[in-house]
Amino acid sequence: MSHPLDNPMWAALNSRHTHLAIGGELAKRYPADFGPFVCVGEPTPEAEREAASIVAPGESVVFGGVAPELSDAWQLDRMGTIVQMVYEGPTLQVDDPRIEQLGEADIPAMLELIELVYPTYFRAGTARAGTFFGVKADGRLAAMTGTRFQLDGYTEVTAVCTHPDHLGQGLASLLVKKTVAHIQARGDQPFLHVDDDNFRAISVYERCGFKTRYVFPLWALTRV
Repeated sequence: MSHPLDNPMWAALNSRHTHLAIGGELAKRYPADFGPFVCVGEPTPEAEREAASIVAPGESVVFGGVAPELSDAWQLDRMGTIVQMVYEGPTLQVDDPRIEQLGEADIPAMLELIELVYPTYFRAGTARAGTFFGVKADGRLAAMTGTRFQLDGYTEVTAVCTHPDHLGQGLASLLVKKTVAHIQARGDQPFLHVDDDNFRAISVYERCGFKTRYVFPLWALTRV
């Protein structure tokens, strides 16, 4: 891998997220409370064995970008394709009184919204490890987004979610831009990941200033 974003989870767990890393020199993972993410530096049999040693039997996990040559220690549940986009727009400053930074007390509402819109990848530990912004309506969380993977020079925008009752109000774009501005203020370049068939989201991100950089496979696996 010639660029850290080619294997962003590995780059994050070997830089700004080393305090979250579980594993050894060849394979690492995030805590289960953070998300189901496991990664390897190179697709070698040795890396596969180390990855298998840090995943509990019966646990479902995700490899993105690079996956080891799989042994019978794994069951392939799904293979998909992820689009990685990098922000290439202007420097932003977003001030909107509707936006608030979310905190510990908001985690149940965040998990409820994620479960409704885009489950699996977001957990309570994700909320605690990143910075998240939201817009509420009638005391309920209408939309949210924030940061997840952090590596030297780059921070990921993630969990872009809008409640179905509040679609079409521009909240996703507003919160993406707010998160971009937050990341830029830290001196990082924003990037994000989106399913390759989520054309509506890709269009929103393009209008916000993101450009496709890389398309890579994603493996959903269960440890046998």
